[in-house]
Formats: sequence, structure tokens, C-alpha cells
Amino acid sequence: MKKYLVLFIVALICFSCDTTSKSKSTNQKASNGKTMFTHDLRRQIEEFGDIKKVQFFTTRRIKMRRITSTDGVEIATDGTIVVKEGDYEESITLEKDLPGVCVSALEDRLHISFSDGSYLIFRKDFMGTYSLLVERDMRGVARVQYGTESYQLQPGSDEAKLAIAKTFKKEDEGDERVESGRKIGGSGE
Repeated sequence: MKKYLVLFIVALICFSCDTTSKSKSTNQKASNGKTMFTHDLRRQIEEFGDIKKVQFFTTRRIKMRRITSTDGVEIATDGTIVVKEGDYEESITLEKDLPGVCVSALEDRLHISFSDGSYLIFRKDFMGTYSLLVERDMRGVARVQYGTESYQLQPGSDEAKLAIAKTFKKEDEGDERVESGRKIGGSGE
């Protein structure tokens, strides 16, 4: 009896491992019914249409910021000179599932715009999905180019990927007709 119990447990473990690996490899899902955008999907889209007509979405929140100095001199109304010193902090947040459009497509990169005049670069990664193109400085701080400026990314933002909304439509075609039969001496003979 113990032998059957051990065999049953081993079979159960093997079965659970097999179904777990299959579910991970078949279809990469993003949130809210969206699908991760892969290089294979890109090739299919480009074969049948224009990649610039596809609606893209972010898979996670992207928070970026930059700090610039606001040093300057100003003349007050009484004629005195006021020297200004300080920093200006600009923060930009792109929420999860934010829609964007492709403004440029290169071999392994897509420029995705979420507002007029600015775009982020996503590139094909080793998994075949498109990840945010991030550069790291000497300290390991993640930076990204957005528009004409360089921004520091908040932790976790560097893991953003592209997703698309994708549905399946089955279109079967067929033809149905009712034959009327043929009689001897009819037409066609």
C-alpha cells in the first residue's frame, strides 16, 4: 500500500510541474486582458498591416524625474539685484495601462509616444518582449531619455514593457446550396 501511495505522490508532483511549465510558456499575459507585445507578434502585424496603427499600453507605472538648477539674476522693482539659487524638480508619471502609439519602428526598437513631442524607446529583450530601454550610470541609477531630456527612473519603472489589446476572431467560410436535381431530356444535354 505504501508503494502505491509513493507512486501516486510522485505522479501528482510530475503532473503539477508539467501544467505549471505549460501555462507559463503558452501565452504571456499582461494585466486587464492585454497581451505582452512580442517580436513574433510584431512580425505578424508588419506582414499584414502597419505597426503605427496598433494601440500600445504600458505594463507598469513609469515614474521619472529630473532636477535642474534655477540659478539666475533678477532686477527688482526698486532697482536692487536679486540673485536666485535653487533647484527645479520635474516629475512625470506614466500610469500602468497608459495608451501610446508607435511613432518610429527600427529593427529591434520601437519609439512609443504617450504625449505629443515625446516618446520612450522600447527594445526587444532576450525574452522576445519589448522592454523600456534603460541606461545605468556609474552608481547603477536607471536613466531614460524622454523627449529631449534625460530622466532618472524611480525603482521598478525600469521593468516596464509593452502590451497590446488582442482578441481572437474565428471566421469560418462556407457555402450552402440546395440542388434541384436533373431530369432526362432537360437542359444541358
